[in-house]
Amino acid sequence: MDHLLPCCLKYLSSNLAPVKLAAAAALPCVIRRLPRLASRVEVMAKLMREYGRGRSCFQRVLFVDLCEAFMRCFSLRFCREFLVEVRHQSSPT
Repeated sequence: MDHLLPCCLKYLSSNLAPVKLAAAAALPCVIRRLPRLASRVEVMAKLMREYGRGRSCFQRVLFVDLCEAFMRCFSLRFCREFLVEVRHQSSPT
């Protein structure tokens, strides 16, 4: 598990769209398997900071793809809380 998370995060910043989408699809499953809740929260905060509130529209579109993948792996309640937090944050546009 320790080597999968850095690989997924690295591939999220790739220039190739299919690679980004594959990493976005795999990342929620990797995060779900992390043993400590604190590490999950830390990774989620990093994703929110870099992609959810990113300056580029491409980063925010990738965040939407990430949210879709999270909805497939996590519960509806978790996704609702996660997405509501994003919605209440201001976007730099």
